[in-house]
Amino acid sequence: MDTFSQSQQKSSRDILLFLYDLYRQTMGYAPLLSILRVEPSLQQLVKESNQHISDILCEVLIRRTPLSLRRAQRISVILGESCEQVLHAALLKDQVEAEALIDELVEIIDALFIYYVNFT
Repeated sequence: MDTFSQSQQKSSRDILLFLYDLYRQTMGYAPLLSILRVEPSLQQLVKESNQHISDILCEVLIRRTPLSLRRAQRISVILGESCEQVLHAALLKDQVEAEALIDELVEIIDALFIYYVNFT
């Protein structure tokens, strides 16, 4: 993921597909993620993971957009949390529907990224 923050790739497709495939191939990940989200004693792990993803997204926004640090931090939290929700939903769908969800997520994230790159 840290390599992604330093790359110049224009689409979120590679990173989102990488995460989805990693989650899908990890036996029992979807049920475990569901448990992590509802079990109070484990929610800190989810928060830390989401914060790591948000930090990387923030780096990407800072490197590639004219956004202030504070605004990039807020946007990265929204993007990270949203992506995590959609990836989790995709894990619970059949392969065709999962890929369709990922495709739509890529379109949304890429459109937002283009907007923020051109933000003045």
